[in-house]
Amino acid sequence: LERWPIVKHFSATDARLYLETGGMPGVCFKRDKKVRDRMREAHLETLLMRDIQLLVRTRTPYRKLRDLLTLLSQSQGQSLSFTDLGRRVQLSTPTVIQMVQAFEDLFLIRRHGKSFYLSDCGIATYLGSGSSTDLLNDMERFVFQELYAQLNYGFSAQHKFGPYLTRGGIRIPFVIQLKQGKTVAIMVDQ
Repeated sequence: LERWPIVKHFSATDARLYLETGGMPGVCFKRDKKVRDRMREAHLETLLMRDIQLLVRTRTPYRKLRDLLTLLSQSQGQSLSFTDLGRRVQLSTPTVIQMVQAFEDLFLIRRHGKSFYLSDCGIATYLGSGSSTDLLNDMERFVFQELYAQLNYGFSAQHKFGPYLTRGGIRIPFVIQLKQGKTVAIMVDQ
């Protein structure tokens, strides 16, 4: 068997393209951005108007659910307050907690310590997390997606993965504790 070539370099352009297109089957390979955006919007409408009702009975309007998901997208990797999120989208704190849990159950978001990342970086970019010029945040989103996939699909029961915050306020976004006792800390810097 011929071996696959090993890619040793991933350009900034490749990373931006990955963050924009994501990895959602049926969407990520569409070349036209307008087509991808229509498909993402239809996917979100299905999840937030129909599928969420299978998990939790809610009368929360679609617009507020989408606004909450948008706020989570724009705050990826940051420590969040459910009370603050509720205030910003005009929902009670218990409702926000319930909806965030439903988003997790629908595989829209992934918990990372006291923060969240959207499961698909293409949807995150579509919801506005890629609209800023914050290259550091974009790189953290990229690193999270790659680490999460590699760790959970290759070493699912053999590690712990989360952020670390020192008492002095230094944030290490990615710490991997392997079962063999080794710990790896990964910082993202410009």
